[in-house]
Amino acid sequence: MKVLKICWAILVAVHMSIIIGNALAFLFLPFLAPWYIALPCCTMIGRVLCTTVKCPLTVLENHIRKKLGWPQIDRFVEHYIIKWISR
Repeated sequence: MKVLKICWAILVAVHMSIIIGNALAFLFLPFLAPWYIALPCCTMIGRVLCTTVKCPLTVLENHIRKKLGWPQIDRFVEHYIIKWISR
């Protein structure tokens, strides 16, 4: 049980760092890269962040949550970021 909680914490930290990295890339890439590189990258980042694409890390987190007896989440950003901001 303790190992699963540690795995869950590491997974959430890695997932959060990937999301923060993508958000920073979305903001700064247009100024640091040529338009023909920045445009497709920002389009892809925006698509992943703003659609209901099932992220493999969220699926893995739900698998761990199920084993721990915790409720599953629909979307990582909505569960950890938007709910935290809207408090």
